[in-house]
Amino acid sequence: MFRKLGSRKGISPILATLLLIVIAVAAIVVTYAWIMTYTTTVTGAANLGITAIRKYNSTAYIIDVKNLGTANATVEMIRIAGSVGNTGWQSLPEGDTLIPAGASRTLDTGNVDINFSVGATVTVSVRTTTPSEFSNTLLVQGPS
Repeated sequence: MFRKLGSRKGISPILATLLLIVIAVAAIVVTYAWIMTYTTTVTGAANLGITAIRKYNSTAYIIDVKNLGTANATVEMIRIAGSVGNTGWQSLPEGDTLIPAGASRTLDTGNVDINFSVGATVTVSVRTTTPSEFSNTLLVQGPS
C-alpha cells in the first residue's frame, strides 16, 4: 500500500547538469540574437561616400555626397585639400544639410578662396554633426 520514497528513480545528476547547461546556452544564444537585431535597427550608422567634385567658378565647388549607411546624416562642415593648398574646415553656406539613409545630395561649398584647377587631385572631407568624418580623393571636374 505504501511505497518507500527512496525507491523512486529519477534522472542521473550528470544528465540533469548537462540538460541545465544546454538550456542556459540556448537562452544565451536567443538573447544575443535578439539584442543584435534590436541594436542594429535602432543604432544604424551613416556612411557617406563622396562621389564627385565640380568647379563652378574660380573658387567655388559642388560636391556630390551619397549616404550608403542605414541612418540619416547631417553634414555640417567641409574641407578640400590638394597640392595648391587646404581650405580648412568651413561651414556650408546653406547651413547643416540632412542626407537621409540611401539618398544623395549636392553640397555647395561657397567661396573657399583657393583655386583648384580642373583635373587637379584633391581630398574632399565632410564632417557630420555626430561627429564623424568621411573623405575621398577625387579629380576636380569642370562645370557640367
